[in-house]
Amino acid sequence: MPRGFHMTVAKASPEQVDTLRTWFHELEDVLEDSEEDAPDIAKFVQDTFRQRRIDEYERILFGYETLVENACDPNLSHLEWKPEIMAAIRAAKTASSG
Repeated sequence: MPRGFHMTVAKASPEQVDTLRTWFHELEDVLEDSEEDAPDIAKFVQDTFRQRRIDEYERILFGYETLVENACDPNLSHLEWKPEIMAAIRAAKTASSG
């Protein structure tokens, strides 16, 4: 049997996802505020990015990309299981109900 490689990557916690989402909402508010100028925007980013651990965004994006590339139908513009995964789900449901 061929030997393969195994890689484990920690998934982002719900708190990390929520922190990133909140930070982007706040950044959006800062950017939309006509009173803010470039130094104020830069200060917001500088003061909050590391403090809130927004630098962990790569883990969130990597998790999303991994899920989409491995489990989602690449022919669709929305998230849906690959046909072979959907077939396996249907087969498992049929087997469990029969």
